[in-house]
Amino acid sequence: MTPTTPIYLCAGETKNTKVITGNTTLDGITLLRALARIDVGCALSGEIANGLGNFTMKSVTVYRVNNKGYVAPLATSLNTDGSIGVKDVSIPGGSTVQNIPYSVGDGKSLIRTVYVAETAVGTTKDNTVCLIIGGTYSSKTTYYRVDLKTSTGAYVPVKRNCRYVVNITGVSVVGYDNEAEALKGDKSVQINTQVTITDAKTVSATTGPTITL
Repeated sequence: MTPTTPIYLCAGETKNTKVITGNTTLDGITLLRALARIDVGCALSGEIANGLGNFTMKSVTVYRVNNKGYVAPLATSLNTDGSIGVKDVSIPGGSTVQNIPYSVGDGKSLIRTVYVAETAVGTTKDNTVCLIIGGTYSSKTTYYRVDLKTSTGAYVPVKRNCRYVVNITGVSVVGYDNEAEALKGDKSVQINTQVTITDAKTVSATTGPTITL
């Protein structure tokens, strides 16, 4: 899986076993996306980025996400309350973490572009998933770190079928000179962001042929 060859996989199962023929119609199948989606934008309103007058976003690098994942979640990772979804990540043996760079073409958003494998939550800023956002501020190329955290400041895992939205609401200070420095830095004093995490809608075979990823 690389930024230039995204794979949008879903997994699910029928309630009853069927023999598949050319005339078979499948219904009642609920699918979970195999990947998580991360959207980044400046002054986001839904999926529309209005942009910031003093900051042009140029790049986003996702740090420490796994290099592979399961198409279907492990049974032990599924919700136990009867709802559709996962309560935990499913990590294949032999997975290693990778850093994935993306370029930003319009200077203000990266929407429906970043899809990554499930990754367990880290325990410190040195082993958890984060984003390094590069851009131009005060005519200078600069970099900022953004962590995926809850409103209480807790690090979160990257789970399948979830959407992570990073809304950059303001930039008022020059960041770091390069990504390596930003990776070790404290984003909270450099860039104002809102991180929203939602469990995406499941995909049902009864809803029609169009699947929104």
